[in-house]
Amino acid sequence: MNIRRKYNVVFLGLVLLVATIGFSCARDFSAPAGDGDTPSAVGQSSGEVTFPDETIERNVRLKLNLQSGDPILTAELEKVTVFSTALELYVKDLQGMGLFVNLIELDMTQNKIVDLSPLSSLSNLTRLNLTQNDIVDLSPLASLTKLDYLHLQDNEINDLSALASLTELTELNIQENQITDVSALASLTKLEVLRLNTNQISDISALGALPNLKMLEFSKNQVTDISPLLESGLGAGTTIRLWGEKLDVNSVDVVIPQLKAAGVKVQY
Repeated sequence: MNIRRKYNVVFLGLVLLVATIGFSCARDFSAPAGDGDTPSAVGQSSGEVTFPDETIERNVRLKLNLQSGDPILTAELEKVTVFSTALELYVKDLQGMGLFVNLIELDMTQNKIVDLSPLSSLSNLTRLNLTQNDIVDLSPLASLTKLDYLHLQDNEINDLSALASLTELTELNIQENQITDVSALASLTKLEVLRLNTNQISDISALGALPNLKMLEFSKNQVTDISPLLESGLGAGTTIRLWGEKLDVNSVDVVIPQLKAAGVKVQY
């Protein structure tokens, strides 16, 4: 009896071991592939989405009328055309924003955004406001060729080359940055409103290629020669504001009178 009992115990032990191994393997194979527990905003096979940035997720839930714990579905995000986290102050991580594939207007004014790469796939955007953030690199915006309104005031921008492809822009605000070179703006011939105040610009030659300007501001820069503006053909209905610029004699005695004669309002 003792021997038989011993064999029974061994047999039961083997059964339990096999069952444990089988359960472990089944669990491993059923686990979703990918980053596992890495927080990210990715549509899963179920269509559910999570956002690393709590403020963005909160605003998404408000937009979609979802309670805490309700699933956020990619299909619902695709219906959103206008979204805002303006004045939230602390938004930084934009991961997941690329799922708003039909977004037309986005306002993220006054936050702590640095990396714009999650926005690069939002090809339907026409209006984008990123005023008062910590942005340096604009290259992710180069693909947003439907933009006609772009506000980037009060950031850390020093390179505008990524904007050269945004030829549908009619309004651009890049005040209060660290810009010295505006040559990339020469291709933006549809611009009607251009605000360049409080930068480090000295050469405005590129602005001579912008014939549709109605409002041009470049106060508090280092511009002395505004003669390139005569090449743009600006006329009645245009206002130029360049308060505080130390203009050369030719600009004051020749250029400004010619602009005024053409109907341009010059404030300096």
